[in-house]
Amino acid sequence: LALCQAGLDSPRTTYARYLLAENGGQLISRDERATASLLCNGAIEARVLGLPQPAMSITGSGAHGIIATMPLYAAYRVQGYPEEKLLRAAALSYLVCMYIKEYSGKLSAFCGCAIAAGTGMACGLYEALSPLPQDPVPAMAYVPYQQWTGELHQAERALDAGTLFPGLDTPFT
Repeated sequence: LALCQAGLDSPRTTYARYLLAENGGQLISRDERATASLLCNGAIEARVLGLPQPAMSITGSGAHGIIATMPLYAAYRVQGYPEEKLLRAAALSYLVCMYIKEYSGKLSAFCGCAIAAGTGMACGLYEALSPLPQDPVPAMAYVPYQQWTGELHQAERALDAGTLFPGLDTPFT
């Protein structure tokens, strides 16, 4: 939280303060998604700016540590989950992130923050904080190649959508 707070306090950050306003001016609100977005993005922006507060690192990346952890902490705080659930969610998040990074390598064509840390975080949220049904249906991920169309979102829309590419701007968020 210190890194996120440093981002909010720095005059050099821009998006963190926007997300704070979107979260009702509170670091932790009743809105789990807005709180998670603020905690993650505030810490990432502070890190990118080189502010001196430490970031939790996993697989050699502070950004991975932030993304694998902060949304879980937001769910824990907003939903009032017991600390044990947070710790179990974080452990699963880190294990999945490390597993993916083991096979993707240090240098790859995909974004490790989105794929490794994001997948780990999602597994932690779903498994430890919202248990699976008794007999879950197995699924297989399908990830098509992105086709370059030459189109890009304007900066404001890209920041809001979380992607520069209109083809990745889907209603699933």
